[in-house]
Amino acid sequence: MQQMAELSRFVRSEFRPHKINTATLGNVVRQLHIHIIARYHNDPCWPAAAWGYAEKKEAYTPAEIEAIISSLKENTALLVD
Repeated sequence: MQQMAELSRFVRSEFRPHKINTATLGNVVRQLHIHIIARYHNDPCWPAAAWGYAEKKEAYTPAEIEAIISSLKENTALLVD
């Protein structure tokens, strides 16, 4: 729960979403995993769930991914591979 709270704070400060959705799922893979999703009123699938809209996703560039990982490492105590 502490890690979820810390990651939620990071997502809120890094991405400035209108809200954050948190979901726990385990129906596709065996292990339980938690999704913390930044949501915006202008999301392509708003206000529906973020699931099932693969055609509306925009991928981050490698540079954007590196910047997010760097910020996560600098601003949290979370372990990042």
